[in-house]
Amino acid sequence: MRSFVRFVFYLGLGAFIGLGSAWYVLENGISLDRVRMGPWVLRTDAGQPVADPYTSAYIARSGHIPLRLEGAMYFTATTASDGRELSGACSYVVSGPAPSGAWWSLSLHDPDGGLVENPARRYSFTSTTVFPENDGSFVISVAPRARAGNWLPAGSDGPFVLMLRIHGPDPRLVRDPASFVAPVIETEECP
Repeated sequence: MRSFVRFVFYLGLGAFIGLGSAWYVLENGISLDRVRMGPWVLRTDAGQPVADPYTSAYIARSGHIPLRLEGAMYFTATTASDGRELSGACSYVVSGPAPSGAWWSLSLHDPDGGLVENPARRYSFTSTTVFPENDGSFVISVAPRARAGNWLPAGSDGPFVLMLRIHGPDPRLVRDPASFVAPVIETEECP
């Protein structure tokens, strides 16, 4: 009887640890292939046949269908450069050199991956729609109220995710993703 109770205890403990760790990984997007550049994260194995099980599960749950790195790179940020979580109640300035590739876009998503609804119906800026600075760099405001220039509406007071996509990235960037000069996400004001 004692060995049966021990068996049930260890079986329950194993199930708790296994299911708990799987839930944690899916909720937090832990993977073995993450490359971090400031607040931006790139999953290098997403879209690859060799993706680790954690990356595969996270991608399957998110519903995204990522391309191989040679086709597109997807950088996500859930925090500003100062480490605070991105919030629709705050105002941010995203700035940096134009990403090196055939085409790029910066979009605002809810934590589940959907576009953040907003009255202006403006969801992203691309390399063809952004008004560049004189040196070719870009400056995009993300704020709850309208701003002059490149403005993405925050939509709501809740958390959001910024996604930077680079299609047809420079081959040097594919070989060494950590060399990416990531845009800065500066908190301008936050109540």
